[in-house]
Amino acid sequence: MSDQNYQDYQDYNIEYQQNNGNDQKKDTLAVVSLVLGIVSLVLCCCSGIFSVPFGIGGIICAVLAKKNGKSGMATAGLVCSIIGLVFGIMYTILGVMMFFALMSDVDFVESFSTMYYY
Repeated sequence: MSDQNYQDYQDYNIEYQQNNGNDQKKDTLAVVSLVLGIVSLVLCCCSGIFSVPFGIGGIICAVLAKKNGKSGMATAGLVCSIIGLVFGIMYTILGVMMFFALMSDVDFVESFSTMYYY
């Protein structure tokens, strides 16, 4: 192998490693955003407040992945994260409103407080 061919091989190998590392980082962020978006969707059905941090994390990862290049997984992660975040906030607000509505009802508070005396 001549010196020129060896130098070309080294240049190609370095370029391949640099490009391969960037693609893998982009894909990793896209996968993380998709996983966080799905977790956010699942948690918004169980308890709204727990889905908010996962939704925010999914949005951040999806934006960073899309900044490196277009990816379908990053778009899906962004959509799932936004939906999970919105539903999580809505369920949390609804839960707080229901709590205050029940606590303002005097009959409910009296019946609830007498349950523990028996």
